Amino acid sequence: MIGKPRLIVTSIIRYAGQEHASGFVRLLDIENKRVLMKSSVPECVFRSKDLNPRGGLRGVRGVSVHEDRLVIANTERLLIYDSKWMLTEEITHPLMSGIHDILAEEDGIWVTCTMNDLLLKVDWTGKIIADWEWRYDNNLIAEFGLRNLPGINRDLDYRNPETHRDGLFNTVHLNSVNRDPEGILLSFGRILSRIEYRKAKTGRILGKIAKSLGIKRRRNVGTKQRIKASIPDCKIEGSSSAIVLLREDNRTEILKRIKDISIPNHNVIKVENSLIYNDSNNSNVVVTELNRRGYDRKVKIPGKPGFVRGLAQLDKHTFFVGNQKPAAVYEVDLNTSQVLSTCPLDGEPNESVYGICIIPAEFNDPPTSLS
Repeated sequence: MIGKPRLIVTSIIRYAGQEHASGFVRLLDIENKRVLMKSSVPECVFRSKDLNPRGGLRGVRGVSVHEDRLVIANTERLLIYDSKWMLTEEITHPLMSGIHDILAEEDGIWVTCTMNDLLLKVDWTGKIIADWEWRYDNNLIAEFGLRNLPGINRDLDYRNPETHRDGLFNTVHLNSVNRDPEGILLSFGRILSRIEYRKAKTGRILGKIAKSLGIKRRRNVGTKQRIKASIPDCKIEGSSSAIVLLREDNRTEILKRIKDISIPNHNVIKVENSLIYNDSNNSNVVVTELNRRGYDRKVKIPGKPGFVRGLAQLDKHTFFVGNQKPAAVYEVDLNTSQVLSTCPLDGEPNESVYGICIIPAEFNDPPTSLS
């Protein structure tokens, strides 16, 4: 490849008010460190019901490209653009709840639905062609110890946050998906400990009671909440994360388990016998060499406070990764463990990179904003 490619970068803005955009999509000229386009996209239609002032239903989420089709997600829908940057399709479904990462392929789009721990695949018209619930995988249940988790009720609309009041959701924070020669790679970004799982079950019972009594939830917008705008995520101490291989026959294998985390880890790419993932807890990009019994190499990414998220591969050793404070994309050489370059986003206050994707050279020059 001559020169460096253009990158699509999505973002989320912490504590964005209802009247403001909660995230953006940008096209970066990474070679010259220039933002070629900055655009908002449609907000989640349930955003007004969101009681989380920090994140929740905000932001532009996963991004993926297959040939001449670009897919950008918010928390409940997929927006499909052609190589001329024209919006050709919008796809949503009641099961698309808390979309994080997506993966576009020839026959459709994989979608990680974090709020209900569900993996979906839809075709390019929006029809569900595959789905998977970890709740029924005996191997994972035994490993995580989270037993008797209720399954998905296919009659409910999980996009609406009111649905979550009396349910037990987001137990493993299924937040990333990528292709592997043997199947699908998944990031379980933050797995609840057994103690926190028991607390969540109690919360579910209380939520059911409150809902039956007609008690409404209140939005917490106090001073203490506002000053926490730059904290990466609600911390749940004693959690863990895992990288899971979901094979074509639906058998699973845990490739990597990370203990003692408090915020979710993100993203995963496999290169030969190595896993590359974002350690968002410590602002590192990590290379785990599977043939060396999990030997790790780490590259520290600048950010104060950091929240490493978004990962795209240029070649065997070179990757692009995002961070916050300041919002920027970093070019990293994992072979030499060096940060090669930085491309600032000139972002909004409390803006953090979410997803990164390399755009094929065949795509036209972008408009000033997306339709």
